[in-house]
Amino acid sequence: MSTDPSPYPETVGEAPLPNSPIPSKRPAPSSAPELQDIVLGPDGRPISVYRAPANHTPQAALAPHNEADYEPTIAHAKLHQSRLQGNSQNKRLLSDMEAEQQEKERAEQLARIQEVKIRFRFPDQSSVDATFGTEVSCSELYGYATGLIEAEGEPFKLSYRTDNGPAAIIPENGSKLIKDLKLKGSVIVTFLWGDDARESIRKLPTLKPQYREKAKEIPVIQVPQVEEQDAKNLPDGKGKGNDDEKPNKKGSGGESSFKNKFLRFGKK
Repeated sequence: MSTDPSPYPETVGEAPLPNSPIPSKRPAPSSAPELQDIVLGPDGRPISVYRAPANHTPQAALAPHNEADYEPTIAHAKLHQSRLQGNSQNKRLLSDMEAEQQEKERAEQLARIQEVKIRFRFPDQSSVDATFGTEVSCSELYGYATGLIEAEGEPFKLSYRTDNGPAAIIPENGSKLIKDLKLKGSVIVTFLWGDDARESIRKLPTLKPQYREKAKEIPVIQVPQVEEQDAKNLPDGKGKGNDDEKPNKKGSGGESSFKNKFLRFGKK
């Protein structure tokens, strides 16, 4: 009786056991190339640098488009009509309690925001993307922009679009970007040279060489082309054959008269 504790024999017939795999001494692939693609800003913050476009025409404007996308449809006319009716109705003003509650809800939503993505747009059309947290102030934002440009001693201003639409100059003080300026999501901040900046500096590249060397093209998102569906395959109430598109008793009627009536096209 065999005393071998192994439950299997060392050989099967005349075939030897397969050799055990020898561990490879080749080092595992490192992520060094990926780390080399990361650009660090003045304070070590990861940033994305985009070079100025070589063509005066934006790349998005060169993409092919369908002329029919700009033609208003029956759905657009109905939506326009409903908005006109809604704006013509009197609306009750909020009470003091309702206004206070609304302001409280806005403050709570703003408190949940932890960071804001800012794109600096410079006069030479180059741009830099960086993310800032709740603790960053306006003066720190100016200091960060100063670390990006080559002419650090020249005066400049930072401008942004407010929620109401008009552009405003960011004050160079201790106000917080998120709490006080109420910045959220993605915000474009425009870099403007000050009135006392030298004319020769305005014509030179704005960013420092170490950032210009790592700049890349701005990616253009390709919108997939949507093929128009045949009117026969559309559900009921859509496409041709709808009652709204039938000729009007008073004349030319049809879709064009409907658009002219509710979108106020044609002669005034």
